[in-house]
Amino acid sequence: LDGLGWEVEMAKHPGFVGGLDRRGTTGAFSRYYASATVELMFHVVTLMPTKDSDIQQIHKKRHVGNDHVQIIYCNDHKEYRPKTITSQFNDAHVVVYPLRNGQYRIQVHKKEFMPMFGPLQDGMVIGQKLLGALVRETALNASRARRSLQPHYMGPLPTRQTRIKDIITRYSNPLTRKDAATFLAESLGIVEKKAKSTHSSPTNKTHMRHSTSHVDEVSHLQPPAFGRSKSSRRTKTMHM
Repeated sequence: LDGLGWEVEMAKHPGFVGGLDRRGTTGAFSRYYASATVELMFHVVTLMPTKDSDIQQIHKKRHVGNDHVQIIYCNDHKEYRPKTITSQFNDAHVVVYPLRNGQYRIQVHKKEFMPMFGPLQDGMVIGQKLLGALVRETALNASRARRSLQPHYMGPLPTRQTRIKDIITRYSNPLTRKDAATFLAESLGIVEKKAKSTHSSPTNKTHMRHSTSHVDEVSHLQPPAFGRSKSSRRTKTMHM
């Protein structure tokens, strides 16, 4: 579990919950993983409360039985049976068997209609250092493979493009570019400042003369560009 994700307290968790209840009815804690592009919430049966009055533990099966992908850690030497939990879902199973030498054997079960996924494949043996990350990535890719079979499935990039278009349609201003520029200038007070600066005064002329001289000094400090014509240099001298 430590390799799959970190422990989060559901009541304080601000991210994706995967159908779990923040009020604690599905457990006070769970395992969660997030990166720059994905969020995963694991339905951990052993972290969900057990009800002694419910022999079938329906509240646990409600989540695990509706998952397309299951990860099973099997301490028993007997092979895990994918039909242990009867459901119309559970299309892929990633089973981990600990070995005596400290390694782990991987068994992958998938229904016939499921596309290929990885990186882990049936029969692989891996070490503990890579176990959590590879099992998590395999389960994520199995989920993506299953969702790709849905009739109206859209990949991550087309989905993102659709969302951006949604935002533009909902919040964009119908002003034209020229109107938008005028509106922005008026909002920032640029138009008013321009109007005031047109009134000539001795102070303004002095300031403008000083500014021109400053620009010319700065331009002289820059190295001359290759292929500059004589006329451009002559113009600069005249400007001084």
